[in-house]
Amino acid sequence: VMEAMLDGYETTGKAVYKEMFEGTYNDFIARNGDYWTNNDFNDDISWAVLDSVRAYLLFGEQKYLDIAKKNFDFMYNRALLSDGMLRWSHENGRGEGSLSCINGPGSVAACYLGMATGDDSYYEKAKGVFNAWRNSDMYIREGDDAGHVKDSKDNAWCSTYNQGTFIGAAILLYEKYGDEMYYNDARNAVKAVYRYLCNGKILKEENTNSGDLSGMRGILMRYMRKYIVTFNSQEDLS
Repeated sequence: VMEAMLDGYETTGKAVYKEMFEGTYNDFIARNGDYWTNNDFNDDISWAVLDSVRAYLLFGEQKYLDIAKKNFDFMYNRALLSDGMLRWSHENGRGEGSLSCINGPGSVAACYLGMATGDDSYYEKAKGVFNAWRNSDMYIREGDDAGHVKDSKDNAWCSTYNQGTFIGAAILLYEKYGDEMYYNDARNAVKAVYRYLCNGKILKEENTNSGDLSGMRGILMRYMRKYIVTFNSQEDLS
């Protein structure tokens, strides 16, 4: 929801969205503090890092970058697995499992931190996580199902937010490294959105009246727009 407010400001420049974000963010910090080591869920931390680092990039206030950096560094250091992906949760009984819902925002957050700090080690972290993710059983790289981002290696569920963050990470890595692999991954993932999540060119319901999914659809919209703008794309991929 806070990222949607940042989208509003980024695309319109209207102060009302900045004010909306600042009020919500300040309340979030008042409730949760600014160092989230007590949260077992690495995806939760990644989403809040995204709010923080994007706020820095848009508003230039150092506090946002400081919060983003220390929380990402903590999260990455405890979450990185031997296969290069990120662990989802440290809650007792959760095991060492990785899901798309952490690798996506984790990769995007690292790219934005590289952009914000000028420290390419963040881009290298993003590349490492993304490459491990796209080469895993969570992503279909070739064939008729190319571009399908699975929820996990054992769950083929295709969701707006996982497709969205995959597209976003691929674009940001392409912008940094110019590797055509990332462009092709982004393009295939956009095509898969139409294949699996739409009737014609209209998004399916995806249980939007309950839980988190109504807000998470905005994640897909954010990065579909970025695809169009970045590549000046007028191609019909449906």
